[in-house]
Amino acid sequence: MADKLWKAFERWVGKNIFDGAKRNMGSGAINKTDQGEDRTGDVIHSTYEIECKCYTKIAIFRWWDKLAVEAKASKKTPILVMKEKGDNKDVLVTIHYTHFNELKRLAELGEQYEGLCD
Repeated sequence: MADKLWKAFERWVGKNIFDGAKRNMGSGAINKTDQGEDRTGDVIHSTYEIECKCYTKIAIFRWWDKLAVEAKASKKTPILVMKEKGDNKDVLVTIHYTHFNELKRLAELGEQYEGLCD
């Protein structure tokens, strides 16, 4: 039986973005840490709490596609910032995973991010 799309995506995220981190089977419902606590998040990582979503349509991808074209034309790094109307507490900042990987690599080396252009 073929793997479900969302499970395959969680494995891809762990492997390609988080240095081979493993998928969290059960995401807290059945998976426990060595201390017996619920292990939350879709991908197991010591630094990040990682939740993966894979849906047919997500509006931010349409926004991202438009932004990516504009950023490429202006030779700038695309950054999508969003919040829900009426919610003044939660603001999300989105970058492409390749830019995130570069930020992570530079942070591990103690270097500064100069920006990336696709």
